[in-house]
Formats: sequence, structure tokens, C-alpha cells
Amino acid sequence: MKAKKLIKKILPDSLYSKIKSLRNSERVETLKLNAVSKIKLDASNLRSASSVNSDDIFSKKAIWKAWESYENKIEALQIPDLTGGVNLGDRKALFFIISHFKPKSVLEVGTHIGASTVHVASALDNNFKKHDVKAAFSTLDLRDVNCDAEKPWLKFKSPKSPQELLNELDLGITTKFMSQNSLDYFQTPQDKYDFIFLDGDHSAQTVYKEVPKALKCLNPNGIILLHDYFKLGDSANPNNNFNSGPYLAMQRHVKEGADIKVMPLGELPWQTKYGSNVTSLALLLQK
Repeated sequence: MKAKKLIKKILPDSLYSKIKSLRNSERVETLKLNAVSKIKLDASNLRSASSVNSDDIFSKKAIWKAWESYENKIEALQIPDLTGGVNLGDRKALFFIISHFKPKSVLEVGTHIGASTVHVASALDNNFKKHDVKAAFSTLDLRDVNCDAEKPWLKFKSPKSPQELLNELDLGITTKFMSQNSLDYFQTPQDKYDFIFLDGDHSAQTVYKEVPKALKCLNPNGIILLHDYFKLGDSANPNNNFNSGPYLAMQRHVKEGADIKVMPLGELPWQTKYGSNVTSLALLLQK
């Protein structure tokens, strides 16, 4: 109690209030998470952590060259930044990650305005445009992200729907859009995937349930990528306005003995947001 009073005395009121608010938010998340019954996690379909060096992802000259051929086309789409979706730096990282691992089938959970969708699709297009193999890409969201009646993309100041953005790029792959709750989808999945990007509901209880279900939809030697994997105080956001749900969920799985390793990608060779290079992207791998 004395320590708490001392901290309150030393810190500015505004900073102390933010820290207190964050800790209260994390307590609520933890309480909701602890109310969920234990779920067994089978990590056998995940790629081994020993086979992955995160530094290699962003150092390949061939991927940098490929990015240069897509960068201007993607910028011309004028997809806004910091509107609740994946920031510019993390979008670029997605292109590099998909280009590095070369999955033949990808599922994205959380289409939103299509910012990450465009970058994943572009990387898949680059990976297989010189091959007879056609990449399969599906993206899932709670709502119909391409609904012409409601036009949800306009709310976030994006000029076009996700499908229209992809049409502009004229890529050599077809993207399948689905509208469904992720937990329901994973219950009766239509396909299996080499790579799953989880960027939907970030609450701890949902992520805790979602990851084991997603693993059952993963092909052997597959990869799951988390977005917004932050522990308390690690956010690049100066207001520390973020949800620590994915971190709390995976920490519980690890504590319960899951054969899983979370590999945060740390800092990127380019900026993400607010003048920082910190990314919230994290790979899920097998220990």
C-alpha cells in the first residue's frame, strides 16, 4: 500500500490514471479469461520454432525487390492508416512474412477494410505467379465487408470496399470473402490452411478458445500469426490504448503446458506507428 502511494506521488496524475486504467482493464480481461474452462491445445500441426529465424524474414533481397514492384500499386489504393485496422508498417510486414514462408493456402480472420487483405493477396500473387500452382486465400469477418448497401468501409474513410481494392490490383489469385463468427467457422471449417492470421476479436477469452480451434484447421508444418500481441506497457501507442487479450490468452495456454512458443517479431526494419518500429505481430510455433 505504501509503494502504491509513493508511485502515485511521484508520477504525474495523467500518467498514473492511464496506468491504473490499464491495470483495471487487464484485471477484467483476466477475470473473464479465468471463467473459461480449460481447453487442451494440440500444437502438433505447427511448424517447429527451431526451424524459424525471424531475422531472415526481413532480410531477403528477393522479397525486398518483390515489395518494390507492388508498393506503388498498393499506395495508389489510398487505404487509410490508424483507423482500427493493421497499421502501415505491419501491413508491409505481412507481405514479407507471406513471401518468406510461401504458404499455398491462407486464412485471415478480421478483414475489416481490407488493408491486411491486400498485402496478403499481393504476396501470394508474387509467390505463385510464375508457377502452375494457384494459391487459396480466404478472409473472414463478422459482417459483410463488401456490402454495397451499408458500405462499411466508408465509416473508416477507405475509398473502396476490400473486393474493389483487390480488383484494382488485378492479382492472379481469387480471394474468398466469408461472413461468420470465427469460433463458429472453426467448428465446421470448409478448408484447411498452411497459414492462419488471427486479427479478429482480441478479447482474452475469445483468443484462448480460438487458437486451439484454429490449430485443428491448420495443415502440418503450418503457422499461426497473431496481431496485437502486447503485454501491459509494451504498446507503441503513446496513450497505451490497446487490448492485452491475445497476450493473456497465450500466457494461460503456456502455463497450462501447451507445447507452443510465441515468437513476437519485436522491431521491424521500418516504422509501424507513432514514430516507433515496434510491431505487435507474433508467430505461434511448436516448441
